[in-house]
Parts: sequence; C-alpha cells; structure tokens
Amino acid sequence: MPTIQEAVPQKKTPTLGTPKESDFMRRRREEQAAAAPLFAGLTHPDQASHRPDVAWIKKHVPVQGVAGELGLEIYGGRRARCWRLENHRNGDSDPSLRFHERKNRVTCFVCDMRGGYSNIDLVMKVLKIEFVDAVNWIAQRFPVPDIRPGRPIGSHPPQPKPYRVGTSGLDFEVLVRSGTFGQFSPPERSILLTLLAFKDAETGMTRLSYRAIMRYAGVGSRANVSNALKLLQKLHAVQISQGSRIDVTRECNTYRVTLEDPKVFGTLQ
Repeated sequence: MPTIQEAVPQKKTPTLGTPKESDFMRRRREEQAAAAPLFAGLTHPDQASHRPDVAWIKKHVPVQGVAGELGLEIYGGRRARCWRLENHRNGDSDPSLRFHERKNRVTCFVCDMRGGYSNIDLVMKVLKIEFVDAVNWIAQRFPVPDIRPGRPIGSHPPQPKPYRVGTSGLDFEVLVRSGTFGQFSPPERSILLTLLAFKDAETGMTRLSYRAIMRYAGVGSRANVSNALKLLQKLHAVQISQGSRIDVTRECNTYRVTLEDPKVFGTLQ
C-alpha cells in the first residue's frame, strides 16, 4: 500500500519585509519630478562645462534616494543595512544605518563616528571614488543645477577704507606731515589746536579770552599764552585781531588760523 508521507513544516527564515517608500521619499520624488523641466537644459556631467552645484546637492538631494540608487536596502525610509557587512554580526540583520532627514545625513551606529555622512560622502565611501566623481555620479541620477556664474552666494563684510597719510582733510595735516608741527613748543601746539577746535564754521574766526585759552589748552600762565601767540603770529600761522576797548575793559581778541599760508613754511626754513 502506498504510504502517506507526512508533510514536514518548513522553518521560515525571519525577514524584514519589503522595503517601503516613506512619505518623505515620496514627497522628494514628487518635488524632483515637478522640478525636472527647470533643469531640462543642463549639460551632461561628463562635459567639461558642467559644474554641479555641490551646496545644492547636499541640501536638496535626499540621502535616502542616493542610498537607494547605490543599491542599499532601505526599510521604513529611516534605516538600511550597512554596506560594510564585515563590521557587523549576522550580516547586519538588524539594520544599523540611520537616516537623519532634517540634516540630510546618514550614520551607522557601529562603524561611524558622530556626525555621519552627507549624500556625497556616502557615494564616495560605497563606490570608493573621488569627490568630483561622486558629485558627477549624483548629477547623472538627480536633477542638479549648475553653479551660477558670477559672484558667489553671500556677501563680504564691508572693508574699511584704506588709510593713507595725507587724506584726513584736517587743517593742520600739511603742517604735521612737513615736520613743522613737531618744531613747535607744547604751549604753541596746544594753543593752535584749541583755536582750531573753537573756530566758527561760517567766519573761520575764533574768539577766546586768555583765561579760556589757558583752560582749554592747558597752559599755566598768561605770559606763556602771550609768548606762544606772538610766535605763531610771527610764523604767519595765526592772525590776531585786537578787541576794541570799552572804557576800562576790552573785548576778547579774535584769531584766524592761517595754516594754508605758504609763508608758514618759508619762515621756518
């Protein structure tokens, strides 16, 4: 009699299931499809004139999509098996690659240090190619714009105007550059600067008393003020107009600084 063989149940190997496309991947795919007409005129990556925008790739090309093009098995849109199986037990049956959608990076918690890889780094590591080849590899599979000719994105901070002696526009600039200012005594220098500081913008005249000159110029006595003014007048650096006398009092003198007078330098030579 024919014997009935008992069916021995086969032990099923646990699987992770079929990789599913995440909502993020689906949105990125739809965005790329909608943007494809904008990049229809791009040159091919193997042409010398093609220069893919690396910053745009790192920001807009999803690292999950790049991993899928590389043949990595993606599960749930957030993890995948590492391509370095020799570093994992059981062939990385529990996927160790994690995708960070916000940063657009991928990290293996067994092999990699903190930070992980960008999409370009992933292509370089998996295919063992150079940076330029990895950029072109991505540009062949995703719509990537070229670098725009002209100025780079962003702006440089405003550069300070170059300083050069002789461009300040101050009244005594030529006097200082010629060395004449250094030949004056301290009272003469301070009084000259004081007269310039209190100069009337419309008339060009300065009206100050001796006491005021002593105070603002830091000169200790009226005699020093008088001697300094006399020397400045002799050098044609200052014109002095005596104030009119009223009874027992007299108005303050008025002074005009005349550093533009060529006689200033002729006197000192």
